Amino acid sequence: MFNTILFDLDGTLLPMDQDEFLTHYFHKITAKFAGVDSKIVVTSIQAGVKAMFKNSGTKTNELVFWEQFIKTFPITPNTKQEFESFYHHEFQTLQQLTPYDPLVPKIIKTLKDKGYRLICCTNPVFPRIATESRIRWTGCSPDDFLWITTYEDTHYTKPNLKYYQEVLDKFQLTPEDCLMVGNDVGEDMCTKQLGMRTYLVSNHIINRTGGPNVADDIGSREDFYTFVKELPPVR
Repeated sequence: MFNTILFDLDGTLLPMDQDEFLTHYFHKITAKFAGVDSKIVVTSIQAGVKAMFKNSGTKTNELVFWEQFIKTFPITPNTKQEFESFYHHEFQTLQQLTPYDPLVPKIIKTLKDKGYRLICCTNPVFPRIATESRIRWTGCSPDDFLWITTYEDTHYTKPNLKYYQEVLDKFQLTPEDCLMVGNDVGEDMCTKQLGMRTYLVSNHIINRTGGPNVADDIGSREDFYTFVKELPPVR
């Protein structure tokens, strides 16, 4: 029986249309760096993200991103500070694209009250400030989670199984200790290959490859809340 629950964030705990969110994200960040050609801003970020997806594990995703980013972006001494400012300010306006679901804090509280360990396994391609902000948009606190994967301290990305193994190793967990909850058939449900139990949240399903759904359970956030209430306390 599992005693630890790994949660995806975007589309799982945080309702959103990911394509719409990214469109507005790039609009905001190109406006932030209005002195640079918008195509260069976008392609430099995309190249950095692509490099993180290819990370071999020898460096953090943060280092990999910036090593690639500076190859095409006209860096100034203030560039990193401007990025940090973006996530503290302009990025926060994107909350309007993520409708609040009151069930999410109830799910998290119920699981914590029952003694389950919770880990936020969102794809670690954002800095900590962006990820912790998105957690707060759900009505929860970053402190609700034992760990949150961000680009500062993670060395792989989904759907690389080494990303999940890194989480397991950090807390000396076995796959059998864990339930993975997510909305992405490819990036989240792949944990079944490691031996984890899986729950596919159906509100915003993503299935980029059209592959079969291998999840052990599938249901809406409402269904998952019922599932959570029926779980036994951790002994």
